[in-house]
Amino acid sequence: MTKPLPRRILFVDDEPAMTQLGKVVLERAGHSCSLATNGDEALRMLLEVPPDLVILDYMMPGMSGPEVFRHLRNDPPYAAIRDIPVLMLTAKSDNDTERRDLLESGLAAYLSKPFGHRELLNIIENTLITWEVQKQARQTLENTRGAYLGAIQVTLEAIAQNPYLKENTGLLQNCALALAHEYRMDPQETETLRLAAMLHDIGKVKLSDELINFSGRLDSVQVAEIRNHVEYGVAILQKIPQLQDVAALVACHHERIDGTGYPKGLTAEEIPLGARILAVIDAFEAMTSGRPYRSAMTKEEAIDHLRLESGTHFDADVVEYFIESLERSFSQG
Repeated sequence: MTKPLPRRILFVDDEPAMTQLGKVVLERAGHSCSLATNGDEALRMLLEVPPDLVILDYMMPGMSGPEVFRHLRNDPPYAAIRDIPVLMLTAKSDNDTERRDLLESGLAAYLSKPFGHRELLNIIENTLITWEVQKQARQTLENTRGAYLGAIQVTLEAIAQNPYLKENTGLLQNCALALAHEYRMDPQETETLRLAAMLHDIGKVKLSDELINFSGRLDSVQVAEIRNHVEYGVAILQKIPQLQDVAALVACHHERIDGTGYPKGLTAEEIPLGARILAVIDAFEAMTSGRPYRSAMTKEEAIDHLRLESGTHFDADVVEYFIESLERSFSQG
């Protein structure tokens, strides 16, 4: 995938030295840059000449950066441009809850002050590339949604009835998109992987609540039934003609590189790349989420576990790409 073309960037910060320096850096990199010194001015400029990306300071007199972001995402005048990617600059280190809320609301990334010029340009480039991938994926889905929107809605309703299944589908989809970018997947492959991340455990709707929430040691019969969720999910998805590629990834997401996975015991390249990616992000999500039978690992413990099983259970390249992606996210958060 080629780098994004030069873009229009709106830089919003009440410190003139910061905005002027940012303008120089951005324009030397080939972008055009407009400046705003407060939230009201930024919101006005967004409507006058919508930019391709907004760099928004967290703390400003009057309207704060998060307030500007929420106006952009929620107010009717900005409906046509509310998906513009926004980077938040912050020197605060004690606002983890708000950071998480803003990221879940669509904020592209955080960048902590102080930062270097190269770091700023890198995060802008990565954000623009990710936004382009997501835009193309949305367009791909929009072009075909008339054919299978109803079918996907049925599966989503099934997931929504089971909190265990819907708990972290957003995290899985974001991780899938990040790795799709690393592997230079085209929009169709990216959308297939995103949907597989969203629907990979749909087969668990056929398992009993008692089994899903069982907190003791599983016997062989229970283990076999848990593993059947893969084939149950494939059977559900294969009924939808437009989800055959998604079903193929779901079918293999518990296979292992060394052949010890299930249901078919596939090895290495026999497992589709999308399924190898799905296996890693699914394992990470499972390890870092609490379960009835164990407490959640920390992110660091889960990363250590992925590295331990890299090359045996998991594709070594996928593991390293995934960890690099996580570390970038940690540094931005």
